[in-house]
Amino acid sequence: MVVVACSYYFYSGWVTTLLTFMLDAAGQDHSDWVKITSPTEQLSIADRSLTLFVAGVIAASACVFFGNLSGFIGRIPVVQGSVIVGACAIIGFAFARQKFMLIMLVFVSQWDAGFIPVQLLLAEWLPVHWRGFLIIFVKAFWNVGRFGLTLLWTILPPSEQWVTFFLAASLFPAVLAIVLAVCGHNYESPRWLAVVGSMEKCITALKMAAASQPAGSPVLPDGWDEKDNLQLEGDAGQAVQGGQLTAWSQLGDLRESKLQFTIVVLGFCFFSVNFAWSTQFYWLMEYLRKLGAEDAIVPVMMVAPVGKLVCIVILLAPFVPGRCIADKAPRSLLMKLGFFGTALCVALLCYTTSVTALTVIVFCHNVLEGLIWTMGAVYANEAFPTTARSSALGVVYCIGNVGGFASASIAGELMKLWVYLPMAVASTLLFAGGCSCFLLTDERGSSPLVDTNCYGTCDGKSP
Repeated sequence: MVVVACSYYFYSGWVTTLLTFMLDAAGQDHSDWVKITSPTEQLSIADRSLTLFVAGVIAASACVFFGNLSGFIGRIPVVQGSVIVGACAIIGFAFARQKFMLIMLVFVSQWDAGFIPVQLLLAEWLPVHWRGFLIIFVKAFWNVGRFGLTLLWTILPPSEQWVTFFLAASLFPAVLAIVLAVCGHNYESPRWLAVVGSMEKCITALKMAAASQPAGSPVLPDGWDEKDNLQLEGDAGQAVQGGQLTAWSQLGDLRESKLQFTIVVLGFCFFSVNFAWSTQFYWLMEYLRKLGAEDAIVPVMMVAPVGKLVCIVILLAPFVPGRCIADKAPRSLLMKLGFFGTALCVALLCYTTSVTALTVIVFCHNVLEGLIWTMGAVYANEAFPTTARSSALGVVYCIGNVGGFASASIAGELMKLWVYLPMAVASTLLFAGGCSCFLLTDERGSSPLVDTNCYGTCDGKSP
């Protein structure tokens, strides 16, 4: 399961970064895209802004749709579908010959919210002792994918070799799509299966996992795989029973006021960090060109994923589950540090055009921003019960994506008013996001996940 999650995050970082370089290459004068089509097919800033806006709306909608869908049909089918769609879109970029077709393929590629079920699979497969450690470890592969695609961009820039770049970029997504289509069903969440009443499938999945453990591992007790011996945990740690649930009944937990409050607070946290991330991810190269700091583009783009990887190394030190920083420090405390530190770094981008200074600032920014993404994801996975988890995270990430597409669609236009304006707005929102973290007080870092579909009332109903 961990290998599957690592592969998906590598894929996600790969294709997300590809979109940035594709839009930039299609918007350059005399690029290979213009040569193989015509000057009228070049993407203007307005074209890119509109494309990113609509793409963001689609991505936000996909979070809600696929977040709920993974709670109804399972985690794995959503991941499989997302990767297949993404692989097809990348191949399509190579052969598109019209601006309209290119933009439509961007929209198709946004029907991917596989990161939600992948996070859920990790949280629901892993024991408490390993949960936070491995969820953070796996996130490193998003930035490995981003770094790998950036290397490909430096070797085969799409502005010079459009078709070759996208065909090369499609190889890994295509292979992953085939592997998941053939073998993915083996990794469905046994916790989700149990909660929705599919105990036979749950036991089959657990037996497969037990059979794969290395020699010398502790022997499971006799009868561990009998249906009556497998228990789910309620909000207060008591055993509760799973059962067959209709699609709509699984959404009942979201009416609980405590969950709604958490969804709103986490949603705003992800809104603010998404706004700042999107400003830099999609528009930083354009921002540096307007500052006259074009020499900083390559080092800045290379150092950004390295900063995120350094953040993960720091959080996992000394690389022992239960003793690493991510396990010992409260999730919300690290999120506050990330928000306030990132806000400062974004503000500093307005005060220099030095290549060295810009590279150092962007590196520090990504180290600190990594705290928000990694610890925010762990907190979010632990905050909701199993039946509501995918739906709640779908809403949380939908709110977050609103910040992303709002920034992606207006940052280019804001720079026309004042080149520093997108950075000023992003820094302000990051500070507000840090303040909102003070409302996140209920942590379950050292506790099992909540399984019940009776959140807030299950304790009175548990046998």
